[in-house]
Amino acid sequence: ERAMVPVEDKQPDLEAAHSKAVSFFDDLDDVEQCVQSLEPDDRRIEFKNAFKRFSQLMDIVLPDPMANPYREDLEQLSAIYGTAKERYRDETMNLEGAGAKVRELIQDHITSRGIEVLNDEPVSIMDEVEYDAKVEDLESDEARASEMQNAIKHEINVKFDEDPVQYGSLKDRLEELIEKYREGRYDERETIEELRALMDEIRSRDKQARKKGLRDETDLSFYHAVEDVLGDHEAGDEEAIELTGTLVETVEGFVTKVEWKERTHLQNQMRKAVTRDLYRSEIDLSADQRQVLTNRVIELARAHYQ
Repeated sequence: ERAMVPVEDKQPDLEAAHSKAVSFFDDLDDVEQCVQSLEPDDRRIEFKNAFKRFSQLMDIVLPDPMANPYREDLEQLSAIYGTAKERYRDETMNLEGAGAKVRELIQDHITSRGIEVLNDEPVSIMDEVEYDAKVEDLESDEARASEMQNAIKHEINVKFDEDPVQYGSLKDRLEELIEKYREGRYDERETIEELRALMDEIRSRDKQARKKGLRDETDLSFYHAVEDVLGDHEAGDEEAIELTGTLVETVEGFVTKVEWKERTHLQNQMRKAVTRDLYRSEIDLSADQRQVLTNRVIELARAHYQ
């Protein structure tokens, strides 16, 4: 049976783990700069591993006085860790493996700083009132711009398959905006205004749908697919909207059936029905357009319906 290692024998390991964890930053008191320095995924992974190693050793040593010189840095690092998890929507940044003593210490500290509990989901931009209040509470425009761009990026990634046309456009515009900001062509205030415009577009998809005479944002996704495939086609907007309604109605005749996603024959029937709709449409489509649009409709059906 292995003998217990005396706490004092952990001193060299604790010192090394502490040195490694703090080495990522120039000034632990500047939490915002520390968090922004963790934007690259590889750097964030390295810090996460170093922080977890340090916190695990602190849990072994506590409540021995040997831990006291490191407590303040542990608390400050935990604030950086918690804020980075929120900012970058990084689900891997949790407290798995941390002991009860350190877990409680970290949770108490980051909660006192107004950071979401590490096991909770960050506030979504779709929770308009709560999210906007959170952004307003940040200490600087630089922090607001960083938070907003990462929140929008996360929302685009999560929702992309629901409307590749619109979210693809939003992704391109966000990347272009970030590049302009980094190159100094936009200052923080200009960047925040542009980010708000992108956020408003994501939040208002239902309103955009109704303005087109569509039922909801699901219909809007199908409409965008039709519009994208038509490209420079001479067909008017009314014809595109009418075709969208026909396609959605056909799809909804299949997706109400039990376990339709697992039943290949149902999907084949849906594909044939969609293709038939496209042949019957008043819009003159090429064979390539029919094939591409049929594939898009099936993909959207899988993204929108359970």
